[in-house]
Amino acid sequence: MAERRMFSTRITDSDAFTELPPSAQALYLHLCMSADDDGFCDRVRRCLFCAQADREDIDRLANARFILTFPGTDVIVIKHWLIHNSIRKNRYHPTKYEDLLETLGIKENGAYTDCTSNGQPMVDQCTAEVRQGKTRQDKAITDKASSLSVSGSPAVAKRQGRNKRPTEQHDYDWNTIEAELLKRQREGLGT
Repeated sequence: MAERRMFSTRITDSDAFTELPPSAQALYLHLCMSADDDGFCDRVRRCLFCAQADREDIDRLANARFILTFPGTDVIVIKHWLIHNSIRKNRYHPTKYEDLLETLGIKENGAYTDCTSNGQPMVDQCTAEVRQGKTRQDKAITDKASSLSVSGSPAVAKRQGRNKRPTEQHDYDWNTIEAELLKRQREGLGT
């Protein structure tokens, strides 16, 4: 199990998080610290004890969408795990809950989303959310083959590095920029 975890202040300083009771906030932090490298935690009872919380706090976190629960299991996933943590490939250990991971999608902001309906993954809808920000689903259906992994889950594809997390960096064509700068210098416009 990892010894270090990170927390994003975009989540922990949000109004929705600070409005939670202290016991629910402590529980969230304990769940994050006990989660595996994909954000899944199967030590919920231990975390409840450590945080001096109760089942109502689990319900509060689930209702506020800070965690996602899986009916019939004692496993939860931290919804904003990919926002909090980025793990280098040489330190990454895959989750033992691959079947649960395949039911999740990933939004553009990096948050897990529950894409199930009647126990069946709604891959086309998840793909639309991930790739196009909830745009037309028929377009997502045609693009499905190019955006999904072999297992069919956007979450698995993201974890395998095929869909990169959105960042503030931009891809520039440095040759074009350099040519434009040289052209401006020759014309006497400066840099």
